[in-house]
Amino acid sequence: IEISNSLFYKSSIISNYIIGLTMNKEIINTINTMFKDEGLHETFLKDVKICKSISYSPREPLIYDFCLIIVLEGRKTGYLPNRKISYSNDNYIVVPTILPFECETYATKEDPFSCILVSIDNQVMYELIDTISKNEPRDIKKDNLSVFEDKVSPQIEDVIFRLVNILKSKEDSEILGSQVLRELFYRIAMGENASFLHKMFLN
Repeated sequence: IEISNSLFYKSSIISNYIIGLTMNKEIINTINTMFKDEGLHETFLKDVKICKSISYSPREPLIYDFCLIIVLEGRKTGYLPNRKISYSNDNYIVVPTILPFECETYATKEDPFSCILVSIDNQVMYELIDTISKNEPRDIKKDNLSVFEDKVSPQIEDVIFRLVNILKSKEDSEILGSQVLRELFYRIAMGENASFLHKMFLN
C-alpha cells in the first residue's frame, strides 16, 4: 500500500506539471493569436493590457502605477535603488504604489517577451484583504512598501487562463471580467509575500 501511495503521489506531481506546461502554452498561443504585433495593446477590459516585444530593450526608466505584471514568455529585470528583481513566467510582480524604477527586457523574434499588465482596483483589494485579515490574521512584516514578487501557483495560472480566454469576447469581458479579476486579486492577496499589500491596506 505504501508503494502504491508513493507512486500515486509522484504520478500526481508529474500530471500537474504537464497540465501546467500545456495550459501555459495555450495562454501564450491565445495571446499571440489575438495580438500579433509588438507594443502595448488595449483589451476589452480597461484595466488589462497586453505588452509584447521581439527585441532587446536596454535598461531604461519606467513608472508603474499600482499594478500586477504577469510574464507569459521571456524575461525582464527590474532595478530598484537597493536591489534588482528578475521576473519570468514562473513568478509575477506586484507594484503596490506609483513607483519609478528601471527595466531591462530580454527578447528576440525567436524568444519574444509578452506579459499581462493588470491595474489593481484599490477598493476591491481593500475589501478582499479586510476579509482575509478577519478570517486569517497575518503577521505583517516591517519591511518598507516596495515592489515584490511571488510564485505563479496553479490556482493563479488557472485564473490567467480563464482571463485570457474571456478577452476574446467583448460580451464575456463585460459580464465575466470583473469576477475573474476579483478572483485574481484574491489569489494575489493570499500569496506568500503579500504581507506588503496587507500592510498597505490595513495600516
